[in-house]
Amino acid sequence: MCGIAGLVFKDKHADAVIISKMVQSLRHRGPDFHDSKVWNQVALGHARLSIIDLQTGNQPMTLDNGNYWIVYNGELYNFHEIKRELIQMGLCFSTQSDTEVILQSYRKWGVDCVKKFRGMFAFAIYDHEKKTLFLARDHIGIKPLYYYSTASFFAFASELQTFKTLPGFTDEISLESINQYLTFQYISYPDTIYKNVFKLEPAQHLLFKISDFSFQTKSYWNVTYQPDFSRSQTETSEILDKLLDDSVRSHLVSDVPFGAFLSGGVDSSLVVSYMSKIMKEPVKTFSIGFADKQFDESVYAREVATKLKTDHHHQVVAPNALKILPDLVKHFGEPFGDSSAIPTFFVSQMASRSVKMVLSGDGGDELSGGYDTYCRWMDRLQLVGMKNWKQKLYPLVSYLLPKKFPPMLSLSNWISIIRYLEHNELKSLWKKEFHKYTNQRNELFEKVFSETIKEDPVKLVQLIDLKTYLPNDILTKVDITSMMHSLEVRTPLVDRTLWEFCATIPSSYYFNRRSNGTFETKKILKDLLLREFPENLVHRKKMGFAVPIKKWFSSDTDSKKLVFEKLTGNHSKLKTFFEMKAVHQLIESGNSGSIWLLLVLEEWLSQNSIRY
Repeated sequence: MCGIAGLVFKDKHADAVIISKMVQSLRHRGPDFHDSKVWNQVALGHARLSIIDLQTGNQPMTLDNGNYWIVYNGELYNFHEIKRELIQMGLCFSTQSDTEVILQSYRKWGVDCVKKFRGMFAFAIYDHEKKTLFLARDHIGIKPLYYYSTASFFAFASELQTFKTLPGFTDEISLESINQYLTFQYISYPDTIYKNVFKLEPAQHLLFKISDFSFQTKSYWNVTYQPDFSRSQTETSEILDKLLDDSVRSHLVSDVPFGAFLSGGVDSSLVVSYMSKIMKEPVKTFSIGFADKQFDESVYAREVATKLKTDHHHQVVAPNALKILPDLVKHFGEPFGDSSAIPTFFVSQMASRSVKMVLSGDGGDELSGGYDTYCRWMDRLQLVGMKNWKQKLYPLVSYLLPKKFPPMLSLSNWISIIRYLEHNELKSLWKKEFHKYTNQRNELFEKVFSETIKEDPVKLVQLIDLKTYLPNDILTKVDITSMMHSLEVRTPLVDRTLWEFCATIPSSYYFNRRSNGTFETKKILKDLLLREFPENLVHRKKMGFAVPIKKWFSSDTDSKKLVFEKLTGNHSKLKTFFEMKAVHQLIESGNSGSIWLLLVLEEWLSQNSIRY
């Protein structure tokens, strides 16, 4: 895992000092080696965390003729197969790295090379002959890539905060993005907190033409739902078992010590189970616990570790959220409100003391319908608890009053389930002069919803999560918090091949309503886990990776006083945009999720200039 950066100037030579500063800002992502190269208008930089080919994998890397140069962040899990194919075509290799495979693939297939890749990646290739810069991001968005374009130069980087090193950086903030953050707890691609900086989308590449100083983006992959009812549930489970084994196996390619995050939940336990079957030595597993038993899963992690005979490492933490908040905010580069970033930070910190790479179970809930939001969505669609006459009347009422009674199978209905602050709460929070920024529309969600099949409502929201929540929240959280500690995290459940198969699985194979009215979720994964673990472990209530922020902000703690002062005191930056009366009401309501969103935003505004 690494950090990458680059610059293209329009009318002058690239500056070696500037690219060096950009790389320096990414050294936590790659402490093992760093370097940069400059060619006339173009500069590329790289900070390396060595995982594969420790001796000859340094970057920027070039082929023997010097016409192609690459900086790359990620891992290609099928690079051995691609390498064999290229060797059969007559190409020669001088390193053992997957970086050279990407470069040789570009030489052979051009921009279509990304269609062959299986892995997590964000890279840039400078084609000296064609005078182009080719950027690409992996299929599901595991690795981040940001770009910034002005009339005089184009820049890209692995992290948003890197652009602050650029002279004259245009740091105008987007108030629409702040409103989006307060709605979803993240800012979705392609937007960022800054008006002129954008996220390259998952499964997208960007081709920059240096000759006319222009660029175009293009999507290269999509997953569509095509249920295959010809396979039985047993046959489907057997195929999935083989694909999971293959995915975990491919994610284990490494030249350094590695391990796995283990919470004791279904997804991480399943990943560690496959690792234990594949590896000859015990798997190094890492988990953290909390003194508050309501949030502590460590007993389940220990049970799994004992059963699988792992080399288990456990630590009880008492995280001080306000103490680590400034560092978290700095590295995310923009407001990011998922509080599970706190435990992810601590488990990454612990694991990094022993290994340089871990596998995680992220993506399992999206893969097999594990979130409670899916249950609430299906409850609404089936009008659970509503009297029969109201069920019959609802379509007519919805047609007449769509804002108050949205159609059940609608994007507005789904967003009402997943959003944090309601639209009326946002309007009361913002000062009147900013109400124009509280538009309820979100182009990414509208695009995804319009393109996704409606016949299977569970699959519909799964695929929406695949393209919104998973890359914008879960994968962003894991990337930033782990790389703060120079730790590579691999996600075998977020795998292109696996998702292409799972898009053919009817949702009834893993998500259905029991006779008592409750939902059975993730059945297909739980059945695989039941081969080794007892019912009470596999089917226990989902806890998630949460922290007790509600107790931290309760009326009987000092934390609440600190929060109140930070959000409403004389130095509060929120006063620029928000009505303090509404902020007071949110604090007094005890809505910890909303309070945390405001705390993160206040910290971000304090660290940055406020220009809009």
